[in-house]
Amino acid sequence: MRAISTYDFTADSQTCISCMRCMCDCPAHARKVNGLMVKIASAAIAKECNVHKEAELFL
Repeated sequence: MRAISTYDFTADSQTCISCMRCMCDCPAHARKVNGLMVKIASAAIAKECNVHKEAELFL
């Protein structure tokens, strides 16, 4: 998305889509995620994944 400037490495919040690729690609591991936010997201995902869903067919 080119949300991070290669000149001064600042992030543009209007362009960023929160894909977290910057965290994977950064050789210095300079970007971090708030641990509390990770736990909240993880709990929400686990809750949704534990609900039985019927199979759907989209044509």
